[in-house]
Amino acid sequence: MLEKAGYVKVTKGYVGKRPRTWPALTREGHAAFKAHCQALRAIAGDA
Repeated sequence: MLEKAGYVKVTKGYVGKRPRTWPALTREGHAAFKAHCQALRAIAGDA
């Protein structure tokens, strides 16, 4: 869901024979997360 929204980029691969998944925030994801945190702070009254 977050990948489809463009907030997260997922890279899949292997380390040896073991599968691995590496998630990373995109610029849009970082901006959305920052805005979300600011909204939560506003709701909490900057506690």
